[in-house]
Amino acid sequence: MMMKRTANSILILFFLHSFAAVAFNNPGEAPGSQKEAQVLFHLDFDKGFEAEARGRRSPVNSSNRPATTGGIKGKAVSFTPGQVLQYASSGNLQKQEGTIAMWLRLPPGSEGRKGEVYTLFNEDGPENAGSNSLKIELYKDRFIRFSIKDPKDSYIFYHKIEDWQQEWHHVAFTWNIRKGASIYVDGKPASIGWMPQWQPATYNSFFIGAANAKGERASLAAIDEFSIYNRELTEAEAREAFLRFREFTADVTMHDPFVTAASPAQVPVVLANAGQATINLKELRFELTGNSGKVLQQGKLPDQTLKGLEKSKLTIELAANPAGTYQLSLYYKEKGMPKKAQSPVHVLAVAEKAKAQEAKQVLVAEVDAVSQKPVGEFGGTTLIQAPIGAYREAGAKQRDRFAMAFEVEEANEPHLAVISYPDDKPRTMEVLLQDFGNNIDFQAHTGVFTGEEYPLSHNMQEHRIVFWPRSKKQAFIFMTAEPDYPAAVQHIKIYKIQHFKVTDAKNRFSGTVPARSTGLYYEDPVLFHNFGTGRDLAGFTKATDRLLQYMQSFGQTELEYPLAWYAGPLYGTAVEPFQPDIDGAQGGQRPHPDGYPAYLLKRLGEQQIKFTAGLHIHTLPSLNKYALADTALLHTGEETVININKDGKLWYGYWHGADPNYNPADPRVMASVTNIVTELCERYAQEPAFDGISLVMARPKLFTFGSLASGYNDSNLKRFQEEAGLRIPVYKAGDPTRFNKSYTWLMNNPAAKKAWIDWRCKVLYEHYASLGRHMATYRPDLKLKLNVFVHLTHNQRLADYLTEPSVEVMREMGIDPELYKNHPNIVFNYTTVPADMRWKRNNFPPANHEVNRTVMTAPEVVASLKDHEKVRVTIHDRYWEDPIGKEAPLAGLKALGVNEMVWRASTLNAVGYHSMEPYVFALHHLDATSLVKGGYVVGTFGMEEELSQFSRALQAFPAVKFDDVPAVADPVRIRQKVVDGKLYFYVLNTLPEPAQVTINLTHADRLMEPAIGTSTKKTRKVKLSLKPYELRVFTSNKGQQAVAGGDVRLPKEFVNGLRSKLETVQKLAREKGMDKGKLAPYLELAAKTWDNKHYSRLYFLLQEDWAAALLAPGTNPDAASRNNP
Repeated sequence: MMMKRTANSILILFFLHSFAAVAFNNPGEAPGSQKEAQVLFHLDFDKGFEAEARGRRSPVNSSNRPATTGGIKGKAVSFTPGQVLQYASSGNLQKQEGTIAMWLRLPPGSEGRKGEVYTLFNEDGPENAGSNSLKIELYKDRFIRFSIKDPKDSYIFYHKIEDWQQEWHHVAFTWNIRKGASIYVDGKPASIGWMPQWQPATYNSFFIGAANAKGERASLAAIDEFSIYNRELTEAEAREAFLRFREFTADVTMHDPFVTAASPAQVPVVLANAGQATINLKELRFELTGNSGKVLQQGKLPDQTLKGLEKSKLTIELAANPAGTYQLSLYYKEKGMPKKAQSPVHVLAVAEKAKAQEAKQVLVAEVDAVSQKPVGEFGGTTLIQAPIGAYREAGAKQRDRFAMAFEVEEANEPHLAVISYPDDKPRTMEVLLQDFGNNIDFQAHTGVFTGEEYPLSHNMQEHRIVFWPRSKKQAFIFMTAEPDYPAAVQHIKIYKIQHFKVTDAKNRFSGTVPARSTGLYYEDPVLFHNFGTGRDLAGFTKATDRLLQYMQSFGQTELEYPLAWYAGPLYGTAVEPFQPDIDGAQGGQRPHPDGYPAYLLKRLGEQQIKFTAGLHIHTLPSLNKYALADTALLHTGEETVININKDGKLWYGYWHGADPNYNPADPRVMASVTNIVTELCERYAQEPAFDGISLVMARPKLFTFGSLASGYNDSNLKRFQEEAGLRIPVYKAGDPTRFNKSYTWLMNNPAAKKAWIDWRCKVLYEHYASLGRHMATYRPDLKLKLNVFVHLTHNQRLADYLTEPSVEVMREMGIDPELYKNHPNIVFNYTTVPADMRWKRNNFPPANHEVNRTVMTAPEVVASLKDHEKVRVTIHDRYWEDPIGKEAPLAGLKALGVNEMVWRASTLNAVGYHSMEPYVFALHHLDATSLVKGGYVVGTFGMEEELSQFSRALQAFPAVKFDDVPAVADPVRIRQKVVDGKLYFYVLNTLPEPAQVTINLTHADRLMEPAIGTSTKKTRKVKLSLKPYELRVFTSNKGQQAVAGGDVRLPKEFVNGLRSKLETVQKLAREKGMDKGKLAPYLELAAKTWDNKHYSRLYFLLQEDWAAALLAPGTNPDAASRNNP
């Protein structure tokens, strides 16, 4: 079904994909016939403090009562310090589920201090997590917070209270132990929290208006019509509660107020009616004013009629204006009353495409780590006198660390740190920038791996970090991040960057298809954290500009950044009921100015950097009304969007490492995703930088089933049986155990299990294929990118790739790569995690950690993708998270008045050219056309020079699938393709060793090497000396030219060492009786790769987990030494 675009209305869109005979009750509201909402306790204060109640009606004590005041109707009460109302809980408050609702009027702005905490409601219970003592607090001029006190100590927030003084507003706080909590404000959904089921706890009494019987932290607010219900209210019921005393008015919001100078522009305006009665808006007109208040442009707009629960869109056409910030006002009448909506409009000066230049920088500080003492240390340090030079080394215990201080001349200016450190033993070292101004700063949370899987150079290496110091005094903290892998440093040089390098783009491919690309990726929307700015609009724009400078300095041409995070859209959405209140979303605070993608896209477009919108969704507000959590109703056949797992359990409130909260095959889930994709295309497809949308399919996201343990909802089981023509004999409607019985039967019958997996894959494919086609109606080149992120709990299975095809793990998620292979608008995106072996070894010992290395290096793991026309690869950075700065801060820093960074989230990269390893795997195994890297922080610190060289070559050839040259596939890979009448071929060294290559052409020719702008002599044999992991690309103007074959030579000592290691493994297998059985296929593969001279495959094969199992206890797969031969 294709969705129709309209300029005047925003429709609630549903993709229903042939859901034959699958019906959902009450599609506009919560499914099922829920028990009647009953008032357990009600106070209207008109007749004093006696409640209409199921339990005790009068207050527990007669003292400290509040004064009465004018209410929303009749009387209300107002609380000052020492005043409180205390009532018995029995019969009046039910803890399984319920709603607390009230009309609230905040005090004048002069009363109380900003941020001070006042209490609206509190149970007389303990404060600790897991106590389930409900509390509603008011943080003056900031937010209202509802505390559940579940085992995770969850909170949800509502922030938009800054203009509430002296106005009445209706607020309702709901909870349900099976799924979480929510807040309604003035009859509309306003905030949501989702938590795993908790155990309810009851207490003797509760307080209204203050925190305790003494009246402490009194609310200072007026409260009226206070009610407690026996269950969570639905959206319709919250609307009715509001409509008892007030009526809905139109919500008017201006979107994406970023336009380009000297060009006419459009500003979209969304009009929303949250009520059911029709609203008419008359006499609409707009004015654009400058800083002086002078009206620069004005115009009339047509009257608008908003039907109940409808949204519509207007477009205001603006003439060209000079750069600056203007005020756009929309005037209208509603029921004869004049009203106004306003928004700033930011007219951006056009930035020219940056011209190529070299960096200019000046040395401003130096730190000799040998002679200069640390300003703080834990675990002690040792001065090491080594053949490569003296250096300072931290202790060998995890979290041992030391801080080396320095001072810059100017804060908030770009600087470069060049850190010299020894690559002479295995190290897992974190390097963190510590600001002395006590700012929360994630600019440089970085580090390096050396040794073992990354052979030692026995030289000093350099780690480079770009940063904008927020104060003049700074330090770098060097921490041992893994036991017995100590941090060390020799020297630090600090340069002020006078201007950044801009990489020359003239040699990038330009033709009828796009060029290949490399760039940055973000899982978390924390751009301001990464570039030393604030969270407001000014901070975001500054962070964007700094990001561009950094990316251009080493030639990155793509950015993926979240536009929707765990709890939903961040950009100012019109298709969800509300913008998720991200202070209460899982993972912490992620504030962004509304419309921030518009600024980001314009600035990226000016520099010809393409943008992918990342969707990382766990939950959505629009699905809450369908999230039926009453198991009794589910057992009778009512439907829910909540995922039902293999045990028949409602799987809700989980995140990282768990299956999704929702059933991804439910049409309402699909519709909510479709609405967001549609909105993004509507708003941003016109921007040239907008390249597409990435659905990040990590395990908890709502885009897949996560695993075979999920998706046993009635709608799925019924539809499967009908469409697959296969009956599940144990499935009986109304049987409470039918979900688990169906799972067990399907798993125990191989043919049925395969049919079940096939059906799930087909359902999701049909949805995403339709979504891809839909995106193409906005722009034919837009792509839906399916970022499949297989969770590391599956790595043991993936690593045993000769026993079971690795693709089965993806198929069990509901994603079959084979189905997507030829879809023109879908790009398959595979995620790999290079740091997993060391990270998991450090965080989850003991275990077979080499499996995490195997899934990185083995081409068989991604074999299901090798025939795809285009493959995108995300190199996901594992976060080395640590709260040590909060739990046990460095005493030396504390003595200086410096608070050590409270939370680390560092990205550690392999030393030097080894950092290119995941890029090489992506190109070698998958012929990847696009590669992005990142996570929480900037993921490319320390490897910019290596990545710059690789990117320059990669971007010089087109983003189409190349053909293998079978004779040159390993250890050097050559692929070729004729595009636009020219032959392109690339030569990739797939080993961390130098290689000599002779390339045989079919015709004598003069080849161009576009990445560096040189050419060869005319010849049929091209001889190259390749550095470790080097990529080079060549072109010929002769379309009939081709690479016929070639010859590769490696250093003798490397080949001999490889043979010795193979023989050792084979000998151990025989001696341990492990040369038969499960390991036999891997031993055979190793012997075959040696015979075929596939030295690269053998090199990494002998690092895999099966080889580690053959080695003596206490050693790793690299033989008895901790370093590769």
